[in-house]
Amino acid sequence: MTQNYYLLLGISHDTVKPEVIRVAAETRMNEFKETFERLQQCVGREEIGEAYDYAILEISPAASLADIKEATQRKITAIKEAYQTLINPASRVAYNQMLAKESSLNDIPMILKQSTEKHPSIKKTPPSPIPTSISSPFIPKQSSGSSLNWLWLFVAVGLIAIGGFLALRFFR
Repeated sequence: MTQNYYLLLGISHDTVKPEVIRVAAETRMNEFKETFERLQQCVGREEIGEAYDYAILEISPAASLADIKEATQRKITAIKEAYQTLINPASRVAYNQMLAKESSLNDIPMILKQSTEKHPSIKKTPPSPIPTSISSPFIPKQSSGSSLNWLWLFVAVGLIAIGGFLALRFFR
């Protein structure tokens, strides 16, 4: 399974500016380097570092200095590879096609796209400059047990509970 470079760099799929991709890659590399330095100091003093630092590098808290260094190098190599792939338009298109084929569970936009393709009952509205009326056939009709009704019920119960609390608090 291919690593998702967008998640690795912390950018959205529609980011196309090379400067944004470069800054994201540099930021992530600096984050891994700082994590390595913090953990290197902890190993030298025979302490356990912060759990976040180990989670970032995806290593065990019992890792040796060599393991920490190796994990840091793997992460930096992955970031360099992600930067090289996403900065080049041709390789980015090929990478996006490969991601679309693999479509992991962590990729929420892909799941949403697939879920609307699998359900033909969900109709997509055609782009129109003229606003449609409320009785459009593209807007699904709500049943009496819809989630919107439940939402209003919970809001009402919550407001009643807050009112009761305030009444007990201030009007004793």
